[in-house]
Amino acid sequence: MNSAPPTPLSKLLLGSPITIIDVRRTDEVAAHNFEQYKGDHRLLYVLSSLDDTSLLTEEMLSSNKINKNEPLVVFCRSGKRAAVAVDVLEKLGCTKVFNGLGLTDMIAAVEPIKPLIFRQLFESESCTYTYLLACNETKEAILIDPVDLKVDRDLGLVKDLGLTLKLMLNTHCHADHITGTWLLKKALGEDGAKSMISEYSGAASDVKFSHGDVIKFGRRSIECRATPGHTAGCTSFVLDDNSMVFTGDTMLIRGCGRTDFQGGSAADLYDSVHRELFSLPDDCAVYPAHDYKGFNVSYVGEEKRLNPRLTKSKEDFVDLMGNLNLSYPKKIDVAVPANMRCGAAEDNSN
Repeated sequence: MNSAPPTPLSKLLLGSPITIIDVRRTDEVAAHNFEQYKGDHRLLYVLSSLDDTSLLTEEMLSSNKINKNEPLVVFCRSGKRAAVAVDVLEKLGCTKVFNGLGLTDMIAAVEPIKPLIFRQLFESESCTYTYLLACNETKEAILIDPVDLKVDRDLGLVKDLGLTLKLMLNTHCHADHITGTWLLKKALGEDGAKSMISEYSGAASDVKFSHGDVIKFGRRSIECRATPGHTAGCTSFVLDDNSMVFTGDTMLIRGCGRTDFQGGSAADLYDSVHRELFSLPDDCAVYPAHDYKGFNVSYVGEEKRLNPRLTKSKEDFVDLMGNLNLSYPKKIDVAVPANMRCGAAEDNSN
């Protein structure tokens, strides 16, 4: 097979106009279009699946006047379909085909990464981690999994660092604490930060996100990956350069969230982790929503080797999770109804 010499994707995309081929599914394109990022490059849509590359033909190359000796960049959502497409195009005689990997990789390549402001914050009663991320250039910030008991701390840090809080995201509808989003909204006023949660959660929020959505804050962004299992609406957030993933309760350090309430499913959780999280680079840092053993960060490669639950076979994992016999979280009767209202008090949900 002919291969193009290794050229950094950003150097290629920031150079002379070339042809970019998007092989994502129709729903993925509809969720987040690359048009706004393509600049002077030509963008072609060859909607396909991993098992169907029938649209990548000699006729397609000819009708689109594609020169087989000029650079082509192919991308999809994660890079898997793009890798198959690269192989097909090389077999058709294209000599300079590059795998642009996923959407976030492409965005990062055309918008050079700016330094990130990052803080990991801890709430001791529920052992919850809250994460503050901000673009160092624009100072726009997002807050992941805020807790009602720590709103003053979070607001103070945002002010001290000179940031503008734009979005407050919950990885899921929590059962062990009340989200701080409603109190933060009250403090920041009507024109302040907006709350966000997955559309699959059934919970209230200002804005809903879904699988594949890219959320921007300044020159940085995160990709939403649906990772159901702990609850039906769990979502993990992948930083634009694949250096960090915020896993909520889906994957903990050397563990995972329970799957016996709120629409949980052990089989779904296992599939979510192996499909959406273990497919990330081994050096991608894992930041969970909780830790009960004194850890604060792990890495995808570590969890693939050392997580005692998620390294089991799917059958053994499902059997294990079905026999944990855990007591319910102490605050579940208060936390879940409140979090379905975005953390609002029962008599003031507006």
